[in-house]
Amino acid sequence: MKPIVRKLWMVMAMFCLSIPASAYDFEVDGIRYDIISLDDMTCKVIANTEKYAGVISIPASVVYNGRTFNISSIGNKAFLNCNGISELHLESATNLSEIGFSAFEGCTTINKVTIPSSCIRVGYNAFFGCTSLKTVIIQESSIPLVLSPKDSNGSLEGTTLSYYFGHFADCPIEQLELHRDIEYGGWAAEFQGLDSHWGHRIMDVIYYPWITSCTKDLTIGSMVTKIPYNLLLTMNPSKLIMEDGESPLNIEPLTTHKYYSNEPDVYGEYSVSDEGYIRIKQEDGNEVYKFFWGFRFPSLEHVYWGRPIETSEFVYNKIHKKYERAISLYSKSLRVFEYGKDLNDIGSVSSISSDNLTNIIWNDRIEKCEIFESTPNISELRFPNSLNKISGFASTGTLNNIYFGSELTELSGFSKSSVKDIYIKATTPPTLNEYAFNDNVFIDSKLHVPSGCKSKYSKSNIWSRFWNIIEDEDSGISAPEIGKKIDIIVDGYRLFITGKGVSDTVSVYNVQGQLILSTNDNEIDLESKGIYIVRVGSISKKVIL
Repeated sequence: MKPIVRKLWMVMAMFCLSIPASAYDFEVDGIRYDIISLDDMTCKVIANTEKYAGVISIPASVVYNGRTFNISSIGNKAFLNCNGISELHLESATNLSEIGFSAFEGCTTINKVTIPSSCIRVGYNAFFGCTSLKTVIIQESSIPLVLSPKDSNGSLEGTTLSYYFGHFADCPIEQLELHRDIEYGGWAAEFQGLDSHWGHRIMDVIYYPWITSCTKDLTIGSMVTKIPYNLLLTMNPSKLIMEDGESPLNIEPLTTHKYYSNEPDVYGEYSVSDEGYIRIKQEDGNEVYKFFWGFRFPSLEHVYWGRPIETSEFVYNKIHKKYERAISLYSKSLRVFEYGKDLNDIGSVSSISSDNLTNIIWNDRIEKCEIFESTPNISELRFPNSLNKISGFASTGTLNNIYFGSELTELSGFSKSSVKDIYIKATTPPTLNEYAFNDNVFIDSKLHVPSGCKSKYSKSNIWSRFWNIIEDEDSGISAPEIGKKIDIIVDGYRLFITGKGVSDTVSVYNVQGQLILSTNDNEIDLESKGIYIVRVGSISKKVIL
């Protein structure tokens, strides 16, 4: 037996010598790796017991002993509490498919992170508590990014479920760029697809949102097809940029539960605790409470709306007394609303309201406007020629001028507004709702109509109520001209404008809608960097210095 035992110990000793003394396979440029597969030549980033520090840049691949390994993942807790990281660069990690749970948790000095398009899964708490993280960019991809939750402590059969996400929770994010779809894994995905056989009960759901802050810029990219159910509830940006795109953007509710008898499901209530947990109450039967109410960003100042949106859920329209698939946007701080350059239909939007809205920037393709409600601080409205149906604007306050375009066929709204001068370019009087204007407007305001059209408007139903109809050679319309091209070239702080007419006025507004300057010159000098809206005649463009 002794020779056998001796040989066994020798084999074990040789095996131990073949294993590195430390708990990693190799190290390159200060980053430690474990080999995942020698067949696929893949490896993953793992933790360093001495903590990583300085500039951390994860490449697509590394070379060790003359062989190239693709870096396919960052391991669980790989950079946990590494407080000495000055910069983090993942944008070159084009083979990275997964970031493990708590991978960068507690890295309090990271200020920016880019999730590469190759990454398809991020574990819970991946960037939790990164207290300096201000910019998050999730790169474009047609493949959704799956957010893995911590295991649920409840079940679908119980009355309470709890999910912990926290991927970017407790991070003071100011700028979020979302350029791909977000999906949820694990129990959260199962609950999101809850079917009708779970009906006839009351259920509470508690979960921690995957992101809890976005205070400046929220960008929703053109490749995003849907918005995750908790994204719009836990942030408060000052600017919302919905990039131009042809396909509608779908606003998802919490679940796809459709158990009801006679009436459609309606949105319900949620509450956010001091700890950041969100609780949703769902009651089954004739009413099924959903999760999304609309865009409620109290600090939102500027909106660029480049795509139509849609939703699978219903809300009850009290005015029309029917259920509609519609959502709303409300912010007391909203000053500028800008239509995307190719947008002709805004989609399932029921209303936009803001006491501070001063500037609506149109394009020359939008066909109808039915969404603006309370906008008391707008002093002038210039509608493009393309608009054929206009309603809303019931509470616009005191308007100096309204300009209606040549394609207008149907008009209502403005019932609580006063206005000094109304200019209309349509040679055929549009259909006018009898409550479109109040009696004071019919008596005191001046209606300017195209040359040769005074008789038509004087004899037209409702339009004939105007006491002061004036026939103008030029009705004052300066709506965007089809085919007219304006180019703005930026050189430092100077703007060079080409394509403008001699008499075209150039007006420059800041993002709050305040007029900075007005001139007829083709060259403009600005004093500081920022985002500006430049209007040349009636054509508006966004300029970034």
